[in-house]
Amino acid sequence: MTDETPSVSELKPPTLRRTRRKLAFRVLALLLVWGVIEAASALIIPTLVHYTLLWESQKVIAVTGAPRSNEFEVVHPYVGWVQNRDIRSDVEAFGRTMPINSLGFIDSSESVYTRSDDKLIVGIVGGSVAWQLSIQGEEILKQRLAEIPQFANRDVIVVRLAQSGYKQPQGLMTLNYIYALGGEFDVVINLDGYNEIALPIAENLEADVALVYPRMWHGRMVEMTDPRDSAVSFRLLQVRAARQAAAQFQLDSVVGKLPSSQLIWYLRDKSFQRQIVELQAELLSRNNARGRTFADGGPRPDFANRDESFAEEVAIWERCSLQMFHLCAANGTLYVHAIQPNQYVTDSKPLSEKELEACYWPDNASAVAVRDGYPRLSDGGDRLARQGIHLFDLTRIFEDHPETLYVDPWCHVNEAGNELLTNALMDRVVDVLKAETVEN
Repeated sequence: MTDETPSVSELKPPTLRRTRRKLAFRVLALLLVWGVIEAASALIIPTLVHYTLLWESQKVIAVTGAPRSNEFEVVHPYVGWVQNRDIRSDVEAFGRTMPINSLGFIDSSESVYTRSDDKLIVGIVGGSVAWQLSIQGEEILKQRLAEIPQFANRDVIVVRLAQSGYKQPQGLMTLNYIYALGGEFDVVINLDGYNEIALPIAENLEADVALVYPRMWHGRMVEMTDPRDSAVSFRLLQVRAARQAAAQFQLDSVVGKLPSSQLIWYLRDKSFQRQIVELQAELLSRNNARGRTFADGGPRPDFANRDESFAEEVAIWERCSLQMFHLCAANGTLYVHAIQPNQYVTDSKPLSEKELEACYWPDNASAVAVRDGYPRLSDGGDRLARQGIHLFDLTRIFEDHPETLYVDPWCHVNEAGNELLTNALMDRVVDVLKAETVEN
């Protein structure tokens, strides 16, 4: 080869070199645009939703198809509903991580135990107030039981059978359920009242649902298909399936991890939500037009007036407590029943300024139900006590406490309130246990 011989690059056509440069420029431009889109998406997403909530939503939707207000609960054949272990395995409550046990109760225990000389098994039944007390008041409960000499060296096991929203006969059915599974108790404490008085009137009766049915039963039955609404239900199922598939793609694919993909998913999911709301509204409209089905309403409430409805809900409450008493007696278990306090019981507590502002809605339907219904509940408690039940009315334990104890307009109390409530309850329980010990 001589110096005059051209190089290989010089032999390439000029057009090929230009084409390659253009291609490289376009690729770089696309990468730059892509980078800008990803960066912009990464900046936009936090203004719409926290990344953690985004991922948690995708997990829930991928499993259930569409999270609902009660997506953490699942319909149960005997007790109305329990926690859905497929959705979450534990709950953060009052600084503690409470597992969801194998039966679907939020509890560190497994619910089913057999009695022995080294254990004292205490079942707690009721709604959210009972459940909160079982956590915040657990140490007080154990300390107070240790005051009784024969229990001082026993391992106290608290079995939490209470759940938020439970009302009778769910407490009775839950106790039956645990006994059917072979569970045993030394003591069963039933703390209730608010849900039994407020929810049947403010929710069930207003929605034309049987008083005895679990709260918001018609809402839970939205997931069940009425054969008269098959076409709308099928469309709803299709949207939910598409939403579920989209969420699953985000979780499984590499592309789904990109900020732009997350943003697109978020906006698309909002569209799915709107479609679901519209279809559910159509189902609700059809339902309202023809009235409740038997599946979502049960036997229709048929009361001549409000007094009759109050009389029936108190009667249900009394009958359930009496059956729990007999069930416990048949199994050699001490049964103690207490009526929980509430801020709407007349003159039951001097409310603080904070409570009046944030925890007192006197015109709310639940508040009105409590004011009208709790005196009847107290009368029912007197009747139960006359039948031999250890029934204690705790509605006035806050009479001398002007400090802030309630935390919402419904029935829940803060840590100080739970301490007072637990001690008041355990005063009665300890007295009963001591008396039972003397008699035996």
